[in-house]
Amino acid sequence: MELNVTTINMKNILDKISKIISFKAKQKNLQLNICNNFSSLVLSDERRLTQVILNLSMNAIKYTIDGGVNIVVSEDSEKKEVIIQVKDTGIGIKPDKLEKIFTLFADIDGKEERKETGIQMLLKLFRNLLWIILVQAFS
Repeated sequence: MELNVTTINMKNILDKISKIISFKAKQKNLQLNICNNFSSLVLSDERRLTQVILNLSMNAIKYTIDGGVNIVVSEDSEKKEVIIQVKDTGIGIKPDKLEKIFTLFADIDGKEERKETGIQMLLKLFRNLLWIILVQAFS
């Protein structure tokens, strides 16, 4: 996979995502909060980074019944890292199952049939995509 690594502004990415997901959040009567505490530029593939954050945000909205979704971008200046968090008020995942969610086709709830399928596969693919973005952007 070839990346188009450029200098990007996180505000632009968050603005795009907000325009796309705010309608879905309103449809479900969910609060949507986007907090950007990062003012510097980032070296990354804008399209792919947007895709990952957007997909995680859409899944958060999809699996949240009441409450809301928060997207928070901050910085660990000591480690020189950007921290992107997508949080929701959904039912969550039990702590002892968290490691499994990044395994393709993992059965985290012990049920063979589910109303929704494919979330574990998406998380595994997102993790792999982020790893590729990070490795290529910083090598």
